Amino acid sequence: MKAAAAFWTASDSSEEQDEAVMTLATHLNARASYIRRLPIARRTAYLAHLPKLPRRVWSVAILAYHSACKSEMLETFLNEVKISHDKGIFEETNEMQVPCTEVLQRAVEVLRNRYNATDVAVYLLTLSLQSARLWSELPHILEVQDRESLKRVEGSR
Repeated sequence: MKAAAAFWTASDSSEEQDEAVMTLATHLNARASYIRRLPIARRTAYLAHLPKLPRRVWSVAILAYHSACKSEMLETFLNEVKISHDKGIFEETNEMQVPCTEVLQRAVEVLRNRYNATDVAVYLLTLSLQSARLWSELPHILEVQDRESLKRVEGSR
């Protein structure tokens, strides 16, 4: 729900908002003009309960959510991996160095120690989906760390 709300208030996503309006109009069998006139709270509820979102809409919604609600976590991670950013938002370029596995592991540990585990997992997996070149190691690191945590818990019983 928070991601859908952030999506409608994101100022730089008008194309994706138009796509979402058309998707909602089709799903609700309504006109696009009707959807546009709905209060943001209603559009948010409808968008949050759609069974399937277009990929571009989903990408912008999750990015808007993270930048609006989790910017401190984004900044922490990007600082740990030494990527310059503006309040947790960075522009990927071909010249960017892929962070080494050790740096990524440490950054993931820092996030997991400071923030909600679900928020961390969603953010890191979203990063890996948005740029396989830069973040391809993240799913593996999360999996290994989860396995190690489970072993520690089972060993303490």
